[in-house]
Amino acid sequence: MVNEMTKKDIAKYSEEVNSIVSFEELGELIKLNILKDKNIPLLQLIKFDAMKDVFVTAYVAGEDSVANDKLPDFSQVKKKFTIENKTYTVFKFCFQSREIGYLVLQFGNNNSLTKDFIEEIELICLLSSGAFYSLCMSQMLVKYEENSKIQERALEWSGNGIVITDALTKDNEIIYVNKAFEDITGYSKAEMLGRNCRVLQGEDHNQEELFRISAAIKESKSCSVKLRNYKKDGTMFWNELKISPIKNSQEITTHFIGIQNDISERIRKDEEIKKLKEFYEELLNDLPGQIAVFDTDFRYMYVNPASVTNDEVRKWLIGKNDFEYCEYRNIDPGQAERRTKMLKEVIETRTTLSFEEKFVKPGKEECHYLRVIYPIPDVKGNVSRLLAYGVDITERKKTENELQRLTILLKSVLETTAEGIVTVDRFSKIKMVNKEAEKIFGYTTEELMGENLTILMPKQFRKMHNSGMNRYLETRIPKVLEKKLELVGLHKSGREFPIEITIMETRIGEELNFTAAIHDISEQKELLEKLKNSNQSLSEFAYIASHDLREPLRKIISFGELLELSLGESLPEDDKENLSFMIDGATRMQNMINDLLSYSRITAPINEFHSVNVDEIVDELIHFELAELIAENEATVIRDQTLGTIKGEKTRIKRLFQNLISNGIKYHKIDVKPVVKIRRLKHYDNFMFEIEDNGIGIEEKFHAKIFEMFKRLHSREEYSGSGIGLSICKKIVDNLGGEIIVDSVPGNGSKFILSIPDRNG
Repeated sequence: MVNEMTKKDIAKYSEEVNSIVSFEELGELIKLNILKDKNIPLLQLIKFDAMKDVFVTAYVAGEDSVANDKLPDFSQVKKKFTIENKTYTVFKFCFQSREIGYLVLQFGNNNSLTKDFIEEIELICLLSSGAFYSLCMSQMLVKYEENSKIQERALEWSGNGIVITDALTKDNEIIYVNKAFEDITGYSKAEMLGRNCRVLQGEDHNQEELFRISAAIKESKSCSVKLRNYKKDGTMFWNELKISPIKNSQEITTHFIGIQNDISERIRKDEEIKKLKEFYEELLNDLPGQIAVFDTDFRYMYVNPASVTNDEVRKWLIGKNDFEYCEYRNIDPGQAERRTKMLKEVIETRTTLSFEEKFVKPGKEECHYLRVIYPIPDVKGNVSRLLAYGVDITERKKTENELQRLTILLKSVLETTAEGIVTVDRFSKIKMVNKEAEKIFGYTTEELMGENLTILMPKQFRKMHNSGMNRYLETRIPKVLEKKLELVGLHKSGREFPIEITIMETRIGEELNFTAAIHDISEQKELLEKLKNSNQSLSEFAYIASHDLREPLRKIISFGELLELSLGESLPEDDKENLSFMIDGATRMQNMINDLLSYSRITAPINEFHSVNVDEIVDELIHFELAELIAENEATVIRDQTLGTIKGEKTRIKRLFQNLISNGIKYHKIDVKPVVKIRRLKHYDNFMFEIEDNGIGIEEKFHAKIFEMFKRLHSREEYSGSGIGLSICKKIVDNLGGEIIVDSVPGNGSKFILSIPDRNG
């Protein structure tokens, strides 16, 4: 029997000595001294709870075992507990008035523990408490050292930069930095130990966030800031820094630990996102269409000004749904029901949905809107938001109705026009023909629809058509569009006949079509042939007539001049003047006949086109035909280095430039030396020339009249000439299939612009 005094003495001794027996000796003591000669099975389970946290469990072989997860909280057990009809007795290890472990015994064969036995076990627990405590503490120390190494390694290899400073030093000196800190800053651990973190700010000491850090350090508080820091090489980076104080048991701050991250890339991306967001928001705000973003509960997240013009109402609408909006604006709730139904359908089907809305605004006419709802998925593919876009199509509806009316009208026009109309796609497949086209080519609409356009042209032209179409589709350089062309058509019967055709490009969306207006010019060709023969006869007549007229005029002029010489001073003044008028009139008549003869020759159709070098022509004019005129007037003729080569007839081209250059010299201002400039202008399918002078200029009201025959703007006393020169120029250009225009202001000279088709291709 162990009395109370003995227990206290043993407990005190155990605490002072701290170790009476080892843990292994404890097991042997229980086996040898307590369980000997007793009909009791060996100890089944020993479970120790060290410092309330650490448990050490040892198992000994026996008849039964108790699972760990079935054990109760021993601190709440007074003596015994039962699991699965088995009774367990708990003995407690105590050290410095604390329970530091438990000895649990369970016996088989319904053996019970005697009072003496219980006291013996309690004595053993008292004797071994010091040893047990020592064992627990040593195990805890080993575990603490292991944990410390793990923690230190974790800190060292952490992705975050970690710095620890000594708060008890005067300048909060750094005592630890990890590898991530070295990688972020470029400073080594040896370079940073004993220094202050201010080294990372360089000369940038006036950051507002630095004052927050200083205040937090003074008050021993945690704080989080974003700073501009500088690496060892001077590179600036954005540092996200979090500092926390470490306090001892007396609540004195001994250290600060800082965790930092280089967030430069994040800042850059955030700035890009911010700018992009501002850009998109500004773009959305400026769009004329109505734009709204909904969440999956159909509440507004964003509304642009085009949807709701009132700023206050637009702000109020965020977080509301269409039912609330309709109630607020006193609108038929049926609109909200229809829209909500559409929004639900988009979420369920995850597809874009479009529909038209029609309603009448207060005090306004009926309006039509096209609505399109787009599902916006999240990263998992689930619909997270809905983007709705609406555009006012009221005018479009009006246009569609008008277009429908015009389509009917156009169809009637196409069917009654005197031109054959054929429309093809980019692959030359026929899409539309009118009745006149049926009449011209002998086919019905049904026979032509879907056929290639080459069915209407002779075989020798089909390859040229296909290559021309392909070239245009590749280069988009039009050579035949919107021009009158003379081609050869093929009738269903196989008969070839001449046609005049004008081709226009039409585009509807991405669809490219070509429409041709066609005339059968067989009768015109016959008339032209007759006219050509008539012109030939007329030209021959003009030549003969002019030749016959020139001879008597020449005699009149010659005899008049002889009379003037022979009679001399003997003639009265009136007779002298009359004789002079006669000679002058005959001379003008002779010049006019010469000009008419030139006009008849120069204006006849060109039978064959040849290459004409414009540079050579201008040079010949300057140095030969116009050399005397240039010298007399001290004129200057300037031309581009390269004027190019065109197709035509050299004599006519030369006459064209000669007339324009001589006019520029002749009609110059008094006391101003004439200057004529000849330039070639850039144009993709025509030769364009500009002949500019610094002469007297022409009033706008005469710009068209100057090209008419015998139209003079000045008296013969002021400027010589018959008034036919520009008429000849216009006729030459017309025969070349080109155009001549004048741009002039009185007193500022004139520009004559020639446009001549490029027949070189």
